[in-house]
Amino acid sequence: MKSIGKTIKILRQAKALKVSALAKVAGVSNPFLSLVENGERQPSLAVLRKIAEGLGLPSEALILMSIEHETEIVSSNSLVNDLSKNVSRLIELEAEIKEKLTSMEHENDSKENKSR
Repeated sequence: MKSIGKTIKILRQAKALKVSALAKVAGVSNPFLSLVENGERQPSLAVLRKIAEGLGLPSEALILMSIEHETEIVSSNSLVNDLSKNVSRLIELEAEIKEKLTSMEHENDSKENKSR
């Protein structure tokens, strides 16, 4: 299962919501929601429902968007399926960017070591 936190963060940012606004709706602190979004904490089902509500989604849709698509779990709601595919692609792009940045850092370190 993909990080539900990444899905929450992507959807929150897409809706131009601040962490504080979503945290307030969910009844949690800003730091807790940040930890959830960064994958360091897992929200309870009750909190997950409130987060989904704050994002304007059913909690089931939020969970579906967080699941790997290799399992071919799809919703009867085409909007949820489209959102899910887009969220998955954004998570994949984030991983690719991190990988490329790490590779560039290693290359720069190697160049610096050779010049010494």
